[in-house]
Amino acid sequence: DHDAAAYGAPSRPPPTSRFDAGRRATAVTSVPLFQGMGTHYADLWVGTPPQRQSLIVDTGSHLAAFPCTGCKGCGVHADPHFDPSASSTFRALGCTECKDGRCNGEGCTFGQSYSEGSRWSAYEATDLVFPGFAGAASNAAAAARAVPFRFGCQTSLTGLFITQLEAGIMGMSAQGEILASVMAAQHAVAHRMFALCLRRENYYDGTGVHAGM
Repeated sequence: DHDAAAYGAPSRPPPTSRFDAGRRATAVTSVPLFQGMGTHYADLWVGTPPQRQSLIVDTGSHLAAFPCTGCKGCGVHADPHFDPSASSTFRALGCTECKDGRCNGEGCTFGQSYSEGSRWSAYEATDLVFPGFAGAASNAAAAARAVPFRFGCQTSLTGLFITQLEAGIMGMSAQGEILASVMAAQHAVAHRMFALCLRRENYYDGTGVHAGM
């Protein structure tokens, strides 16, 4: 069983990324989708060198965010908090670059609330990311499609975000600069599309089913 996602857009001059735009973009790229407690999640690898962040795939929102070093009371999850200082390609956005956030005098801060009552707060940042596999040895091909991506470095959490298995959340609704659109615009995949095919299990674990991007 696979969950498939594909992205594609007309040819445009590509921004700097690890993906070699001289090669033809793969039509579909598939990555594992794991079943959590009432959720499905995928592994996003962030930074240089890459750090794994397990993120709920949420089709009802469009923001991506996960705890960063210094996030207080943010719980213990499947992955350690992302360490910006360990990534040579990480950059916090300045006040002139705010997209979803507002300038607080030093950078861009923003947050998101959800219908079940949980909320997070974060500052806007960018780094190279790619959807990949649980083990680094399986990621060589996936890493070639790393693209600059804007996300929230979480500084505080409430509700289920503190206790959940997953580190954070990745919004994939049809709005905003979601990963699907960004990968397509930068020629990492051939089509601006995203799809999931889910299989229900009677348990949750770390082996999961498969998803695609």
